Amino acid sequence: MRKILGFIPAAGHGKRMMGELLIKELLPVFIPKRNAPLLLFENSLITMKQAGINDVVCTINESKTDLMKYMNLFSSKQQMSIAYVHQDVNNGEYGLPYAIEKASPFLYNHTVVMRFPDTIIMPEDCIQTLLEYHYKKNSSLTLGVFETNHPKRLAPVDISEQGKILQIQDKPEKPCAKNTWNCVIWEDSFLDVVKDMVKYSRTTERKKEELLLYNVFYWCLQHDMSVYGMNISNGVCIDISSSKDFIKLWKNARL
Repeated sequence: MRKILGFIPAAGHGKRMMGELLIKELLPVFIPKRNAPLLLFENSLITMKQAGINDVVCTINESKTDLMKYMNLFSSKQQMSIAYVHQDVNNGEYGLPYAIEKASPFLYNHTVVMRFPDTIIMPEDCIQTLLEYHYKKNSSLTLGVFETNHPKRLAPVDISEQGKILQIQDKPEKPCAKNTWNCVIWEDSFLDVVKDMVKYSRTTERKKEELLLYNVFYWCLQHDMSVYGMNISNGVCIDISSSKDFIKLWKNARL
């Protein structure tokens, strides 16, 4: 079993929040079953720590030095170590695969667990459960899947009875299921595909388009890679993608 490494892509500008000066990962949020608010990014580190992950790589841009300070403070309390990789988000490259490719020299030769810093998932031990499933299936790529009432806004997944992913969609008009993937675990074979697709994008006119992680997932499915999904039992996934999501979360905090 290889060493497990956490990965957090945090170089985005968060333009759908209330202006670019607001770092949404530092917003205080109410977490179910906790007595006090947390900063939004803390949920990603808490779930990793509960899975025994102590080392994390994080992509960051030059405007988020405050986020680095708070992440360092929180991770030290959790006895975790974070390494930062600078990502230039003003070079015309847009999409999560570019962040993964940027960090790839540090990610290779590890089992990688990716969490988004602007998403809350529960229960907090779900990453540990997903890792156990990933190893059981000897999977190259495993997605943690959560129920949702808004699949059209997100990324629903069709999973077979054996756990194999049959279909992945991205913000579909006709969702295949009332769920969405969120956290991801991968091995080097998936990272190879990411690097190849980023390289291809950079050498063609496709660089002008957003490169979605969905595109990488789709390639993996089309080429019969070992791709599994696990429905998180009693799972909760709250995606804070806009200021409206944040306001709604706080309005429901007392429910």
